[in-house]
Amino acid sequence: MDENNDKFIIGDNTDGYRRSTVDYDLDLFAERKKPTEETKTETPTKKPARGQGKPQQTVKKAGSKTPSFFARKPSQPVPEKKGPTVKRHGKPPVLKDARKIRQETPAEERSLSENERRRLHAEQRRVQRRHKLMMQYIAIGVAVIGVMVALSLTVFFKIDKIEIIGKSPYTDKEIIAASGIDYNENIIMCDAKGVSEKLAKSLPHIGSATVKRSLNGKVTITVTVTPGRYSFINGDKAVVINAEGKVLGQVSAEEGKEFAVVHGVTAVKATPGELVELNDKGAFELLKSIGAQLNKAGIDKITEIDITDVYDISCVYDGRITILIGSMGSAERKLALAAEVIKRQNQDNPGVYGRIDLDSVEGKAFFKPLEKPTETVPSEDSSVPDADGSSAESKPAENATEKATEKTE
Repeated sequence: MDENNDKFIIGDNTDGYRRSTVDYDLDLFAERKKPTEETKTETPTKKPARGQGKPQQTVKKAGSKTPSFFARKPSQPVPEKKGPTVKRHGKPPVLKDARKIRQETPAEERSLSENERRRLHAEQRRVQRRHKLMMQYIAIGVAVIGVMVALSLTVFFKIDKIEIIGKSPYTDKEIIAASGIDYNENIIMCDAKGVSEKLAKSLPHIGSATVKRSLNGKVTITVTVTPGRYSFINGDKAVVINAEGKVLGQVSAEEGKEFAVVHGVTAVKATPGELVELNDKGAFELLKSIGAQLNKAGIDKITEIDITDVYDISCVYDGRITILIGSMGSAERKLALAAEVIKRQNQDNPGVYGRIDLDSVEGKAFFKPLEKPTETVPSEDSSVPDADGSSAESKPAENATEKATEKTE
């Protein structure tokens, strides 16, 4: 050993042994101690660099055991495998359906074979061809529909017959001319909605009209006549209006008495087909209210209505029974009593003349019979005086005074 002591220089390995910086005592190798749990460690293997050969195998110490999967306790974790691992790449999927593969995985994320690419390309061409055919069919359908619409608006569906249904004071030619519908006009393009308004304005006695069109070229116009309700006598003429205030036209004063003659107001503007304008703006609203209450009570055949004083309103039933309403307060109850009185008088004494007072006592109606007024016929020579010295022209005035006095009583 002495002769070789020079070889035990730190870092000298000419004899093939590796030495460290620690001086070893030979007595320490006489007795070997058993390895403890702390010493049971394995030196990790290092992966050699590229080109340096196989990795150096790990050297196990004496007494160490290889861990076994079946020898471990259930509570102990599974030992991890150490050492180099080999990464295996999966095989490309088998092409069963090109469309399904194309939907699930994009083409740029997978590698396709030549056969798969041909099938996928063929599928794409089929889809494109199908889209082109669909667009062509849609374009052809739109063109056909456009041609049919153009033909139906220009060539087909011409009006060749117009029928008028309903009685009215106008002839069929007048109604057709006022409706604005012409023969040989396209039945689809004709203005059916505006016919009612045109007829109601041009022909005042028509209240409403409905138009029915058929594809066989027939147009049916059904008209409804609006009846006259009130009249305003001015001299020898009378303006007739309906219940809504539309002017129906002008008639003679005698013909105007066929409707309910309104006293106390006059018509300022009466254009046929338009609403009437009275000298009192609120008079027509009052007139509508009176008419609504009379209809609700069931009293018809009203020949006169006097609204000169809003607190002393009166009307005449059938030209023989005067109804004194007074104000419009409790008008519904008053007219209900008047309807009951008129019903009893018509049953007991038909054709009786009289007066019904509804304003003197609240909640009660009083009927007073009156004599039938006599009509005075003037003589042929009105300038010849009578025996008392009065001329025949003064007698009608005296008779009128007597009638007014009798009515007041």
